[in-house]
Amino acid sequence: MVADVSDYRLWAPPTFGDSDLRSLFDELRTTGALSWSRGPGERGFWSAWDFDTIDYILKNPAVFASREGMFLSTVLNRGDSASGRMIVVTDPPDHRSIRTVLQSAVRLLDEPVAEAADRAARDTVAQAVAAGSFDAVRLSSEIACRVACALVGIPEEMWSNVEDLSLLAVTDAGGGDGGLERNRSVAHLRLMNLLSGIARERAKSPRRDLVSLLTQVDESTDFSFEDLVLNALNVVIGATATSRQLVAGSLKLWADGCARIPRSAQEVDEFFVEALRYLSPPLHIVRTAEHDCRVGEVAVRAGDAVACWIPAGNWDPKKFSQPHEFQPQRGPRRNLTFGAGPHFCLGAGVARAEFAAVVRHIADVPDEFSLTGEPSRLASVDIYGFDKLPMAFGQKSSPSLLARAQTQ
Repeated sequence: MVADVSDYRLWAPPTFGDSDLRSLFDELRTTGALSWSRGPGERGFWSAWDFDTIDYILKNPAVFASREGMFLSTVLNRGDSASGRMIVVTDPPDHRSIRTVLQSAVRLLDEPVAEAADRAARDTVAQAVAAGSFDAVRLSSEIACRVACALVGIPEEMWSNVEDLSLLAVTDAGGGDGGLERNRSVAHLRLMNLLSGIARERAKSPRRDLVSLLTQVDESTDFSFEDLVLNALNVVIGATATSRQLVAGSLKLWADGCARIPRSAQEVDEFFVEALRYLSPPLHIVRTAEHDCRVGEVAVRAGDAVACWIPAGNWDPKKFSQPHEFQPQRGPRRNLTFGAGPHFCLGAGVARAEFAAVVRHIADVPDEFSLTGEPSRLASVDIYGFDKLPMAFGQKSSPSLLARAQTQ
């Protein structure tokens, strides 16, 4: 019998802002490989909870496609208008041609991106040290935004606006069940207008950035101006959303005393991989069944949407021993944070360079840093992480605050 988990309201942002997600996903994982939910409207959806099921779905686009959208808020409404043009909502073989264009450009920018990450981490950490107190989410957000803007080619005078819009794109700041879609539409439209203007300028006067490289793509690739803007938009939002929470969550781990700041290159790499698994910033990815199929004992019909809950897979005890403990030395076991299969995250290397830069500059600060107030969770169906993480250098967290913070 298929479990119905509609009462959990998995499509509603408050569910994730208010819940102990580790306990919630441990409970939902017991309902089976797939469970069913009614959506806020007429359409329902399946949910996948364990590592192997999620891995199978993400690796098989011929069975589970991305073109209807990758988030519940899109799939349960009108579908994604960027389908077939933006890389994350395009399936093979068209996906391969878009990925080739973007990947070639991103690889050419490895050096300037690493330099931008180092400058952003150096400046932002120095500002936090000088101020004494800081919000770890805001610090992380500024670093992630500066790196994304350097990669794409967004001028410095626009960084603050881009940071606000990229956050709005993944947050239900409008209140109510309809706020998320409205906010996203506004944020996406403003970012697209901004990127369109930059692309027109770069077509005339190219620089060393992603937009400039994409304006020079051979016409035979059928990569249009609109494709350029849509994929640049995806890079900006994707590069900021995950890295923002990865760095902020790592700062909390260090402040909590759950882990020490890594020093060697190997330690940084081990910490990075485990932080991706343990923090799991992407909450879900949706795929839609191309035809009738079975997942385990569950019959899935063509057109059914399946939400793959990434933290649930990354915290699957059948795949990871003691999954709710942070263990950098657990080894290079693959996790699901950057996806799997053809859609494996194009920006994984950028995130790694950014994280390494933050570690370098945090490790250079002689003072300890600690929590100074209650952390608050982000109300989002798409991103698991924090809305606020108040911290300060040169102080120690109170025992009671530390005990509460370590449960979040």
